[in-house]
Amino acid sequence: MIQNCYEHLIQTFDEDFGGFGASMKFPKPVDLEFLLYYFKHNAQAEPGQFAKEMIDKTLYEIDKGGIHDHLGKGFHRYAVDRQWKIPHYEKMLYDQGQLLSIYSNFYKITGKYKEVIEDIVEYVKKNLLHKDGGFCSAEDAESYPIENASKKKEGAFYVWTKQELEDALTPEQFTAFQKYYNIKEEGNCPDDSDPRGELKQKNTLFIGGKNSIEKIAEEMKISVEEFEKLIEDGKKALLVKRDERPRPGLDFKIITSWNSLMISGLTSAYGAFPEKKEYLKMAQKAVKFLKENLVDDQDRLLRTAYSDENRQNVFQM
Repeated sequence: MIQNCYEHLIQTFDEDFGGFGASMKFPKPVDLEFLLYYFKHNAQAEPGQFAKEMIDKTLYEIDKGGIHDHLGKGFHRYAVDRQWKIPHYEKMLYDQGQLLSIYSNFYKITGKYKEVIEDIVEYVKKNLLHKDGGFCSAEDAESYPIENASKKKEGAFYVWTKQELEDALTPEQFTAFQKYYNIKEEGNCPDDSDPRGELKQKNTLFIGGKNSIEKIAEEMKISVEEFEKLIEDGKKALLVKRDERPRPGLDFKIITSWNSLMISGLTSAYGAFPEKKEYLKMAQKAVKFLKENLVDDQDRLLRTAYSDENRQNVFQM
């Protein structure tokens, strides 16, 4: 049975861009965790090594793709294209928890993707955490493009016109962003990934193409360190501008099973970084939250509780 599962994943694996399938792609952390299990039990054999390569390729590609929010951190739900460029912009707690687990468990073997692990925890802590320790379930894909707009649009909070980026960044920062994140006047979303035309002239930040940091730095006649500083300072400037936009709606349900996935992710991250006591404390506080708010007086585990919109109170179902 295990071998059949492995062979099925080989048949559907995208060797060029990672993940499984050829068009719309979900990260599928459960498949990656299975491959990690397979690798651990076949590490000395060629199939085991290929299982590890499939995980690495997928984690690398979703990290640099538009499915990853390169400014505000965390991961969107899925990509509408094969190359992970353009996401469906919803962000789900269960994705953050499961991706945190697989990135952490892969780190224990390879020492790779430390920054991604920190990225996910920071996103969840800032945007989904209830003050008492539980986690809200999602942020919407759609939001109002401007205050008092009549209609929400897909990805409005996350995408940029070329002019918006030029206005928000210094000339040097914009040059770095344009080359690194594939910024275009007409927008960087392929027509077949935008059937409703909501992303015309809009740019999603994704690291694509064959331009390495070293190559772009050489083209700009600066050092790699100077290039990286331009990107980091530019991100800070864009975050300030983005935070002025209407935020996507928060789904403030607190779902037991999804919180459990996040707790698992945090404990995996703590296992990878025992010095990060905060990861353990977040997990422990979430467990305490579930025990206090999602167990009834007959010791039955409840599925869902709600918080108010400001995450100040909890309302049991």
